[in-house]
Amino acid sequence: MNKLNYMNKKIILLLLIFASSSYKIYAQNYYVGYKYGLSWNDVKSNGDLIGTSQNNFSTGVTFEVITNKKLRIGAEILYEKRGFNLNYTAIFNNFEERLITNYHHQHYLSIPLKIGYQAGKKMYAFGDLGLVPAFNVRSTFKYPKTDESFNIVGEITEKEQLEIKPFDLSALLDFGVGYNLTDKISILSAIRLQRSLFEFSEDYQMSHRITTLFLSFKYKL
Repeated sequence: MNKLNYMNKKIILLLLIFASSSYKIYAQNYYVGYKYGLSWNDVKSNGDLIGTSQNNFSTGVTFEVITNKKLRIGAEILYEKRGFNLNYTAIFNNFEERLITNYHHQHYLSIPLKIGYQAGKKMYAFGDLGLVPAFNVRSTFKYPKTDESFNIVGEITEKEQLEIKPFDLSALLDFGVGYNLTDKISILSAIRLQRSLFEFSEDYQMSHRITTLFLSFKYKL
């Protein structure tokens, strides 16, 4: 009986050691944060870039889990403004040629999901890969307003004339650096490369190509 009790105690001790080791391996830190980014948006149509790049922005909240093995798992809820510009030459009634720009804007609610790795302690570098499901909430089309003499006197904004799909899916690559200001608060800067996996409009088979420079803060829970 004493021998059996001794074996049981050893088994329990081994289980406690294993549980403690497992906790250390899989222990996690949880973070919430806010980020804002300036983006440069190009559009490809049938494999070729069209129009000119448009400057836009992204902003929203972040959620992140980091394990003791420096594995990063994150999700974001962002408002994204995307779009592109189309330039063309117009001939007015005095045969004057003018360069006219039409602005196409798409507004998305996106939910980036990503996984990555970081290295370093006080100051660290990180990289993430992921997917970005995005839901189109509004699309507009802006073009010049002219008077009777064809002078440009303002701009007109209307609902987008192109057929914009309600859902877009893109792949992302993030790389950047972070700095722990305190045990709880960190500041980060990152570059995101984002490419649509499908066309966001069946007109001209257009897809987004986005580069964003982000600045963000996060708080350890």
